[in-house]
Amino acid sequence: MLTRLTIQNFVLITDETLQIGPGLNVLTGSSGAGKSLILKALQFLLGGRPPAGLSVEKGKTPRITAEFDLPDPAARSQIAQI
Repeated sequence: MLTRLTIQNFVLITDETLQIGPGLNVLTGSSGAGKSLILKALQFLLGGRPPAGLSVEKGKTPRITAEFDLPDPAARSQIAQI
C-alpha cells in the first residue's frame, strides 16, 4: 500500500507530501486544483512518460518519491522489479 508520496519541482507543484492512511483515501478539489498532477506524478514514478510540456526551472530537478508498506513478500518482489 502506498503510504507517502512526495512531489518536488514537478510541473506546478513545488514541494508537497501526501500522507496516505489505512482505509479509504479520496482526492477531492475544484477544477484546476492539481488532482491530475498528483496522478501523473505517480504514473511517472512507476515508469510512465513525463507529462507533455514538462517544464523545469533552471537548477531545479523534479523529484518524486514514494513509500510503500508491503507486508507480503511477493508484493515486495514485484515492486522491486519496477
